Amino acid sequence: MITEPSVTIDSKDLDNLDVQELRLKRNEIYARHGLKFKSQDLRDYFTKQTWYEAKRDDVSKELSEVDKQNIRLIVSEENERKKQLAHEQEIIVPIRQGNVSKIKMLEFGGVYHIPILINGVEMLFVFDTGASLISISSAEATFLYKQGKLSDEDIKGEIELMDANGDINVGAKVNLREVTIGDQKLENVEATVIDNPNAPILLGQSALGRFGKIQIDYHNGFLIMER
Repeated sequence: MITEPSVTIDSKDLDNLDVQELRLKRNEIYARHGLKFKSQDLRDYFTKQTWYEAKRDDVSKELSEVDKQNIRLIVSEENERKKQLAHEQEIIVPIRQGNVSKIKMLEFGGVYHIPILINGVEMLFVFDTGASLISISSAEATFLYKQGKLSDEDIKGEIELMDANGDINVGAKVNLREVTIGDQKLENVEATVIDNPNAPILLGQSALGRFGKIQIDYHNGFLIMER
């Protein structure tokens, strides 16, 4: 699992890795720069590595272009693995009961993910009722742009965002022309693009607020939506 940050990763190097192994490989890049991890499992794993030394709360400025390129590649592979699991478990098929729509959530490391179509492109979003807007990373935004699913007209300007350390960062505000959650289609949803390829894809209130009622069935793992 050890990869020096300065070495470019080839997609073939990731072929036989599962979701958890990809997560460790991605975070190893940050660990090589001395990131202090907040997740207990990551702290436990990297503390056992003889080369690891926790020194910094934020290493974003330490990342080289090769590091960023490697992170984007691994994130892309992680998302593909998660989507594959979603299809295998058939969680992408919504359940309709009257005016109520239910969609199965997929759990990775205690975090619930929901398959969503953004302008026709399938992505797995982290369910986050605390996020004000839908949030995607620069990696997903670049992919959408290259596929013609996000245009210059969809970019609406800049927005200031506060990260977990209290630092203010500038992101892009964009308009997502079509967001489909289960069998529910939303048009013209405001979102932010975080200039960080490692940023989680969050399903925030700019989409969830369009529904009259949102419930979470944690026991059975369902998101229940009513419009």
